[in-house]
Amino acid sequence: MKCFLTVAKKPLLSKWLLVMKLTALLTLLFTLNVSANGFGQEKISLRVKKTAIDGVLRSIEKQTNYRFLYNDNLDDIREKVSLNVKDADIGDVLALLLEKTRLLYQVMGNNLIVIKEDPN
Repeated sequence: MKCFLTVAKKPLLSKWLLVMKLTALLTLLFTLNVSANGFGQEKISLRVKKTAIDGVLRSIEKQTNYRFLYNDNLDDIREKVSLNVKDADIGDVLALLLEKTRLLYQVMGNNLIVIKEDPN
């Protein structure tokens, strides 16, 4: 009866195939780990009192990889807010930050977030 588990009769070829399999496995594991870290949610902790929204956005930029794009001439961007969050997702923080304004946010690629005024 033949055994199908043997790779090759030559020891050099079998070592080479083993190295290839291990390399493929390690590459796959590394890629999955990088992907999980890249798409993971960054947690934000903030405590601000009567600070302009643009100042809060700069604070978020300092502690995360997110970058914000907005027009400095928007009236609501200078509105003063108080916010106290701990280990919150970016979506939750922005929802709280912009809830009493006419501003909306849109998450783009490369951790870019666009802040714009609601056209309605």
